[in-house]
Amino acid sequence: MHFVDPHEPGHYPTCPWLALTGTYCPGCGTMRCVNALTNLDIAGAAQMNILTLAMVPIMGVAYLRWLYRSLRPSARPPRPIHPFWLWTLLVVILAFWVLRNLPFAAFLAPGGVPTG
Repeated sequence: MHFVDPHEPGHYPTCPWLALTGTYCPGCGTMRCVNALTNLDIAGAAQMNILTLAMVPIMGVAYLRWLYRSLRPSARPPRPIHPFWLWTLLVVILAFWVLRNLPFAAFLAPGGVPTG
């Protein structure tokens, strides 16, 4: 049960980046994506922010690994993440940010391609 609908204006603050520039940031649509996921609406979640939807399994695995290490601590510290994966994540986020604001990739914008 949801107490607030993120699709209705005024319930959540406007994205500062969107308000200042008129373009979408990588996080625009995330709240509506999470709302759709909690309603088991995968297609609706994908329309709002496909990057968030793609990151859900990765975040789930990371959380389970953290939980396992918290409950069963090891004598040695965990290996750090290889820099390649951090740079890859940065490139993916930046590419998503740029692409979702270009006309040919309007389907990446929150809500998908506007009909009209």
